[in-house]
Amino acid sequence: MGQAQFGGVAAGPVLGKGIELAGVDAVPMLPALPAAGCLAATWWLIRATGDRPPS
Repeated sequence: MGQAQFGGVAAGPVLGKGIELAGVDAVPMLPALPAAGCLAATWWLIRATGDRPPS
């Protein structure tokens, strides 16, 4: 199995375990946490590369 397919396989059980540990009220927050991490990484990459247009 390629790495690109791992997220789709792992997301269900990880979300289920998060609900089991934190409760049903945490469901909106569970997908928001990795999304916030991706947003922060994108912001950091843009700043680290100097925000230059492609040449």
